[in-house]
Amino acid sequence: MSIPFPSFHHVHLTQQCVIHPHGTGGKYLPCALEDWILFVSLAPADEGITLQTEHRCLPIVPGGALLLPPQLCHVLSVIQAPCLMLCFSAAAEQQMVFEFPPLQNTPAWPLLLLIRSEQTARNAKTPLLQALLLQMSALSPTSLAPSPSGGSEFPLPFAMLQHLNAHFTEDLSLSELSEQFHVSTSHMIHVFKAQFGLTPIQYVIRRRIGEAQHLLRTTEDSAGDIAGRVGMVNRNYFYRMFKRLVELSPVQYREVTCGQLEEHASR
Repeated sequence: MSIPFPSFHHVHLTQQCVIHPHGTGGKYLPCALEDWILFVSLAPADEGITLQTEHRCLPIVPGGALLLPPQLCHVLSVIQAPCLMLCFSAAAEQQMVFEFPPLQNTPAWPLLLLIRSEQTARNAKTPLLQALLLQMSALSPTSLAPSPSGGSEFPLPFAMLQHLNAHFTEDLSLSELSEQFHVSTSHMIHVFKAQFGLTPIQYVIRRRIGEAQHLLRTTEDSAGDIAGRVGMVNRNYFYRMFKRLVELSPVQYREVTCGQLEEHASR
């Protein structure tokens, strides 16, 4: 069944950046944001960008785009070409993942270039984004997967992933998870790792650090307070895992990302 592209209301651009293949700022961990997210491949040729959601791995074709609804956990697992990320708040009739064909040579592309341009005034970018979404609605986007709140039944590893995303701030144990899903611990670890390349506990750690990245970018809370909010009560362990996975300390990460956002805002 074809799902119509949503009509967006009360649109507001909240963040934009270009994620580079080898840049520190492009190392995105599993994260679920409150905003809609539009990923656009800036690849000039057959260079891969693969985004993994709770439901599947989705390659972004060169020049193409993926639109993710709020609260859908995701990670850019393969970044071999620059990718433009636009985050925006909006009201919409439904929350689905939408895939778009290449946007070059369509009316949407000049709007994207204007939004990306450092010469475009910040207060002009939200109206441009509204116009962009209207143009993209005419490109026959493909709906790919329901949002996690859609109530659909999923195979065991995906059901486990949804459970972990819903409860990652809580004290989780393998024994409780195996009891929750009525399988042995060894089988649970095997099927989850076969699907996602991580054990459930490894995923929870990355999910927590991904959420900490988001909170460091969007709040003024201390790193210690954020550690507690994402479920990592041991602050020293939080700092150690953050540095290992992000290659920056929480304070350094905030300085780098907030400095980039302030620089964009001042232009």
